[in-house]
Amino acid sequence: MLTNPIRLYAATQPIDILPDNVYFAFASGRLAYDCVSCESKCCRGFGFLATKATELAELVASRRALPLFVFPDGDNNTLQHRVRNCAPGCFFLSETGRCEIHGQFGFDAKPETCRLFPFNNLRRIGPYLLVQPHDSLCPLEIAPPSRKSELSDHDALIGVMRSKGIRAPIPVINGVSGDVAGVIEFERKIVALSDFAAWYR
Repeated sequence: MLTNPIRLYAATQPIDILPDNVYFAFASGRLAYDCVSCESKCCRGFGFLATKATELAELVASRRALPLFVFPDGDNNTLQHRVRNCAPGCFFLSETGRCEIHGQFGFDAKPETCRLFPFNNLRRIGPYLLVQPHDSLCPLEIAPPSRKSELSDHDALIGVMRSKGIRAPIPVINGVSGDVAGVIEFERKIVALSDFAAWYR
């Protein structure tokens, strides 16, 4: 059995990913964001995925109209449903632009999509999980060399992924032959060099 793995549930059978096999396409603590200044753009009409058996039941209990906006998420409907929000924003977005779930029940109570965002652009290649920032909706900034951001700290993100596992379907990159481990290690060196260069600008 793997020690403290990240469990991926959407495959035919759950898959365990070792934390050492998570590749981040950005240096630890290098990316930052501020939900207040961007006015919580990601929470305004784009919806989210929720696990039917746990997350969805809790959300429905606090918003009785929610079932009218819940739909199976494609072939993965046994695990997750998509909650479709209408403009101007999420059912749980307060008038001050903050998440009411987070405010009332804490970070861990939020749906998986919201816990992982904006670092939920995930791919799997062999035994590796590739983590990239979402390509839109979040105006990420590069943290200055003197101040790393806890929001993109690799250990913290692994902790979030590990705590409840990941139930969203993760695309698999097929057709890669040769030394996958070598490619990942080479990519890690590029990220490390970019971080080193940032410190000496």
